[in-house]
Amino acid sequence: MISLQCRAGAYGVLDVSSCSLYATATFYRITTGSWSVYLRGNVVLDVSQRVIGGMFQDSGGVPYGKVIRSGNYDGPDMVTLLATVAPGNGVPTAAAFVLAQAITIAAMGVNIGTIGDVGSTVALAIWSDDGTNRPGALFYSPGSVAGDGATGYKELTGLSQPLPAGKYWVGTVTQNVTTTAPKMYGSNSACFPAPQSGNGNTASSTMLTGWQGTNIGNAPVGAFTVAGIIQQNPKVVIKAA
Repeated sequence: MISLQCRAGAYGVLDVSSCSLYATATFYRITTGSWSVYLRGNVVLDVSQRVIGGMFQDSGGVPYGKVIRSGNYDGPDMVTLLATVAPGNGVPTAAAFVLAQAITIAAMGVNIGTIGDVGSTVALAIWSDDGTNRPGALFYSPGSVAGDGATGYKELTGLSQPLPAGKYWVGTVTQNVTTTAPKMYGSNSACFPAPQSGNGNTASSTMLTGWQGTNIGNAPVGAFTVAGIIQQNPKVVIKAA
């Protein structure tokens, strides 16, 4: 009998740097880097994505995703940008964001291309990946920026939210709109990693930028319930402390 004991990594990612495997009979030892694994019998250990030393890595030990330097901003990769992305009121939108190394979030923001109704707002949010390339549980939402008043980049500052290495979905929820929703900078082209479609025609002929969720109206942002793919997605950026 063997038992594997590991510390849970960030949001479903196995942290093999903390693993210890115990055997009650003859065992085999596999050592790589600073950690060892002891195996007995026909055992397969598959760690295709892992966090070692705070770095999100692929099976070859190569850092996977973004490394944001202190004081810099970054967000989901988007092929082209336009200033006319205007999700409907209450509709969550999310684009994939893979972080290779943990940061502390100091600010989050979005760029308003055209203002919306007086009192309109844009909530900013980060959702955890649910393990199937879709947004799931809410990881962090610092609040909302104004969708009215003036155009330009608007952000929430003074944040101090740890963001471990891993895969997330970053996006917005436009709210408090009666007639005209604010238009934001974003993309109508493919983002990486893009969502998948169950329809061959859609998958082969459409730029898939992210997911849209079930309408939540003006309620606080919560878990993401996928309603379908989306072809235009606002670009939310994150500043590392």
